[in-house]
Formats: sequence, structure tokens, C-alpha cells
Amino acid sequence: MDYINHITLNTGHCTKSYPNETDRVMYPYLKEIYEEMFNDNGAVINDGFVAKGYKQGKSGIVIKIYCTYTGAHVLTSFITKNNNNRVWKKLHSKVLFPLKTHSMAPPKPPYIADRIEVGALLHSEAMLWTGSFIRCMGWFIISPDTLKEESGITTT
Repeated sequence: MDYINHITLNTGHCTKSYPNETDRVMYPYLKEIYEEMFNDNGAVINDGFVAKGYKQGKSGIVIKIYCTYTGAHVLTSFITKNNNNRVWKKLHSKVLFPLKTHSMAPPKPPYIADRIEVGALLHSEAMLWTGSFIRCMGWFIISPDTLKEESGITTT
């Protein structure tokens, strides 16, 4: 896989994420986070923040990031390698402020769609690292073999 489209719904900003942007030594940590984020408490990803994962069938994964101190919902991300208009449209519904993207125009897959939530106003420091974190999770979820191959981890 050459790249993953990464779009922010609030701003409409879209970039291409390439595999070399994810440090391959992160693979075991991403695997641990992935396994823990589906638990009730989610996975601790940074001091004071957790990621909670929600599988969307074969469509992809929704990851929500919360501050553990305030409970504030900071970011919602959808990671998919498929054309999935259902989740894309859902990300555009029930929002508290206008989005720059349109519910009928999803990006070309594979993609990561980020929606910055109101809780980000309380925790703007999280905006310094959430994009990078989600990009790493995107590569782990969409193309884990890319990370394994370049990290020297062998699959059996």
C-alpha cells in the first residue's frame, strides 16, 4: 500500500500518510493499544488520555479519545480501507458545529477521517499528538504487514 488519505472533517484538510511516517519499533506498542482499546476502560495512550475502539463490522474501526481527568471527548476517528458511506455519513450527523467536508463526498479509501470534538477546546494540548497517534493506528489497522516488514518482525 502506497499511502492512506487522512482527512480532518472540521477543516477539510486532507494529507497523504506514507508508511515511512510510522516508526516501525512502535508495532508492539500499537498492537497492545489495539488489543486494550476494546475493553470497557479503553487503552491508556498518553498521560490522562485513553482510546476506546469500536469495530464497525468489516467496514473499519472507530476510535474515540477521551481525557481521563475530565471525561471530555477530544477526537473521533474512523479508519477504513473500504468505501463505507454509512460511517462517513454518521460522522457528519449530530455535530455541534459545521464541518468543512460533505456527508456525500467521502475520500478515496483507504482513509482516516478525524472529527475534532468539543472536548478539544478544554484539552488543546492533545491536538499536538492525536494526529500522529491516529496515523500510526491507521497503518497498524489497515496495513499491519507494512509495519512488520519494515520493523524486522517476522510473521508466522
